[in-house]
Amino acid sequence: MPRLLTFVVCALVAAGAVQAQVWPDGLDGRPGPNRLPAHPLNWQTVSTPDLDLYVPAGAEALAEDAAAVVAEVLPQLEAFVGARLPPRLPVLLYPAPRTFAASVPVRLGREADALEGLTDRDRGRIAVAFTGDRRTFRQTLVHELVHALLRVRYGDAGLRALLPLRRRSVLPVWVEEGLAEYAAVGYGPSSDHLVRAAVAAGALPPPERLRGPLLYAAGAGFVHFLVREFGPEALPTLLDAAAHTGDGTTALAIVTGLGERDLAERWQNAFDDAVLPEIAARERLGERARETPVAGPNALLSGAAFSPSGDRLALVVEDGSGSRLVVLDLAETLPPKTLLTAGPGLPLDALHGGRTVAWTPDGRRLAVAAAEPEREVVVLVDAASGTTTTLATDVFDRLTALAMNPDGSALALAGLRRGQSDLAVMTLPQGRIEPLTDDLYDDAAPVWLGTTSLAFASDRGDRLTRSGGPLPSPRDPLPRDLYRLDLARPTLDRLTDTPDDERPVTALPGDGGLVLLSDANGLANLYVRRPGGQVEALSDLYVGLDDAALSADGLRAAYLAPGPNGGSRLWLGRQPLAQTLPVPLAPTVFARTAPGVPLAVRLATDARRARSPFLRGAGDSLAAIAETPDEALPYDSLFGVTRRPYRLRFGLDALGASAEVDPLFGVQARVEMRASDVLGRHRLRVASNLLLDLRSSDYEAMYAFQPFRRRYTGRIFHTARFVPDAPDALARQRYRHYGGSVGVAWPFSPYDRVEAGLLLSVVSRRDVFDPAAPLEVRSALVPRLAVVRDVALPEDAPVPRRGSRLELVVEGTPAALSGTRTRFVAARLDARFYRPLGAGVDGAFRLTGSTSFGPTPARVFTAGAPGWLTPRFDSLAVFPVQTLNDFALATPLAPVRGYGVARRTGPHALALAVEARFPLGVLLVPLPDAPPGLVRLNAALFADGAAVVGGSEAEAQDNGRLGPVLVGVGGGLRTTVARLPIRLDVAWPFDGLALGTPMLVVSTGWDF
Repeated sequence: MPRLLTFVVCALVAAGAVQAQVWPDGLDGRPGPNRLPAHPLNWQTVSTPDLDLYVPAGAEALAEDAAAVVAEVLPQLEAFVGARLPPRLPVLLYPAPRTFAASVPVRLGREADALEGLTDRDRGRIAVAFTGDRRTFRQTLVHELVHALLRVRYGDAGLRALLPLRRRSVLPVWVEEGLAEYAAVGYGPSSDHLVRAAVAAGALPPPERLRGPLLYAAGAGFVHFLVREFGPEALPTLLDAAAHTGDGTTALAIVTGLGERDLAERWQNAFDDAVLPEIAARERLGERARETPVAGPNALLSGAAFSPSGDRLALVVEDGSGSRLVVLDLAETLPPKTLLTAGPGLPLDALHGGRTVAWTPDGRRLAVAAAEPEREVVVLVDAASGTTTTLATDVFDRLTALAMNPDGSALALAGLRRGQSDLAVMTLPQGRIEPLTDDLYDDAAPVWLGTTSLAFASDRGDRLTRSGGPLPSPRDPLPRDLYRLDLARPTLDRLTDTPDDERPVTALPGDGGLVLLSDANGLANLYVRRPGGQVEALSDLYVGLDDAALSADGLRAAYLAPGPNGGSRLWLGRQPLAQTLPVPLAPTVFARTAPGVPLAVRLATDARRARSPFLRGAGDSLAAIAETPDEALPYDSLFGVTRRPYRLRFGLDALGASAEVDPLFGVQARVEMRASDVLGRHRLRVASNLLLDLRSSDYEAMYAFQPFRRRYTGRIFHTARFVPDAPDALARQRYRHYGGSVGVAWPFSPYDRVEAGLLLSVVSRRDVFDPAAPLEVRSALVPRLAVVRDVALPEDAPVPRRGSRLELVVEGTPAALSGTRTRFVAARLDARFYRPLGAGVDGAFRLTGSTSFGPTPARVFTAGAPGWLTPRFDSLAVFPVQTLNDFALATPLAPVRGYGVARRTGPHALALAVEARFPLGVLLVPLPDAPPGLVRLNAALFADGAAVVGGSEAEAQDNGRLGPVLVGVGGGLRTTVARLPIRLDVAWPFDGLALGTPMLVVSTGWDF
């Protein structure tokens, strides 16, 4: 690699100059869906002595709940982390996941529907979504508060947070996420549920390779292991050592005295000691059911429901391509039949997970909870033909469960509205909805008990009214018990009163009782509650269940259990009621409420008990193992809470060096400042490259405002370049382009929008070597109209793997306002398609075309690779800037790898690029902003082709065997270094018979 290129790349990486493109909201002109809230949000501000809580009107109870949580836990968290939150820290609260995904001001790298909260490291903002479980909402808030405090502790707050050289995290990601999760929920059944599945399968990875849901669960287990093995002082010592050394991996070695590999091995052994002894003593799912493959290992399964005759099973499958409703014919060995598909760009955005599928009594149709791009619906699907009927559920912001009445006349619904989780009943076939509950308690998982009453799970305790009631205290353990609701009565009946989480599964025929799931022994097992109130266990599994379903006759059962990698697995069995077990079941090591000595402790030998931090010292009491929460603070510490309408509050988002990569002039560095209000509806950007004088500098200011759906932008700019008369000549012409523009983006759906704009363009040229040369100036108004359809979504990666993106742009000008004649009309098409090709290989296809007509048509030029750090010109290339119009309007055509810049120029062009991408492995070197010692590498094979016509005579004489067509082939590597996406390609030009001289192309950017 040439020394200059090496210097440029290293300088950019060190300074953070080239900023990685993060997938934004789709209104910035880069790929991504439009982020559209379903309804306008009237934001309110609830202020406490420590925070400003922002919440939409109507959901203020979320802010009151969050204020109570913060008042209780913040002093303890600040003392533990050793840092204080900055004053007036903004906390944004969203009443539903859809609102969160559409409105959160932080640009997300993956689908926001999968997130419950996040902390913006640039501004310190916290955003939390209510997903239907108030306990989870509170735990997520505490989790994010820990992230915010760690941000302050390790110097990522204040002005330093705006510097490009700052490190994003001192602690390893599994330690930071584990610490936040441990502070919020400890390590108990919710985490043990996933970790146990991985341990039982022998697939628990070392900490540095934790990903997905297992990262949080096993991360909390890692922190719990540190406390149990090295004492409670290990955590504050670790935080102090990390602050002192600036390296979390070194701090771990200081605290534990172990290297990374030895520490990981001891952690894995500790879980083996606690879990493996129970595998032989407890029941395996394989003993009562057979695993039935339905989808890939990472897919999530939910909503299992048997047909009335018990011969078919329906369930929802969610994977990277979207979600689909599938039906298994249990009497035939046929592959699952897909009845309904949802995903980006389809009429249905998603099929919801949870208990959201139900059959009609005749077995002909299914009801499934789904989301259209802007509303929640119930879809009735014909099981034979697949035809659908859609019923709107505007009452709810998100549906979480549904159940079919035994006579098919109604659906019981559970869903979110105004930051509450309530029940309703929908009459069929009209679709009329009548609310059943309206209070702050979390009501979920309805099951019909006959045709006029429901059983459901709730955290309401003894509050047995269907509306109103006080907000539960954050100190409450909030277990979910079972309740019965008679549709004709205004009150409720409490069926169970236990410290465990319970939810109904189905009512047995003939008043045989109620089957339920409970985590009484630390794992979610099946139980049956008889009419007299006695409870019997139906399973004693060593891995808990995600969900279960029984056929109407009670002879078949479907079990959904976690897989070793965080996905779901389906097990089908018979006779689930044939054998019952006495209760209570033996508790697990990590159970919180089950009485008795943990089974793993009873089975362990003295030597194993002495060696294992989870078993050591258990004795006869579970309290020696389970965590005990610190003493709660007084609940009356909510003095000074005030409410007011939202007022603008701006803050800096970024301040520092940035860069853009120009295909003609290479890397153009500049200083940039970005600011926005708390909600991200107002955005301001100011940038300049700060050269010696204003005439030779670049500077711009842009303001964007998005009150609800439309986004308005205004921009003023100035660009100056010294342009040579030929690629190898001395630059002597100084071109300046300045003016302003206004624009509006008007989305029609999350995937379709129209953009319109008007540009005032002023261009001048002067020969800097000839002071007497006249100044040439031309000005023009250029209107622009674009239509965009974008359904390209990333899957845990910044590069799309599925979907497509189409953009059609028409622009032109009737005449110049002054100076050089300017009249043209131009149209450009950019179509990109992304498809998985199998075996981990992804395909990307891009078709671009451009044409321009008029006396002074706008030209395009081939530009090699987008983001080319060191562009070069071939010996036969003509510098594409020859006129004032060229400087303002010439457009690069990329990618055409294998050739220099401007090998072809002209008003008409067509290009096709094909690329196959596949993972190559990992690079085991420590680099910033990557897991220690781990940098992912991906490889690509590509072929580019382009034809540009209407160019110069010199270009026509350069035509080879393929005429005006340029073809390049090659391959390369992709990786990310310090959040900077790097592409390293080797490309060969191809003339139809032979390959030419290879060219090394180093570029930056995620996509083509």
